[in-house]
Amino acid sequence: MRVLLGLAGLLVVVFVIAQLARAQVQALHPAVPASGTEAGTVHTPQQQVIDELSKALEAGSQRAASAGD
Repeated sequence: MRVLLGLAGLLVVVFVIAQLARAQVQALHPAVPASGTEAGTVHTPQQQVIDELSKALEAGSQRAASAGD
């Protein structure tokens, strides 16, 4: 009887941990926006950082190219 209760408790703990992990993964990867919006107009904070970094790198390479002339 103790073994069955221990196993049931263990399964409950594993279930709770799995639910918490799933919530964390969903927070990291938000759901795809509704199909009515265009993919180019929806920017996650990570995508905004990537876009700004790309712009800064492009500006820096243009400055370096013009300084080398």
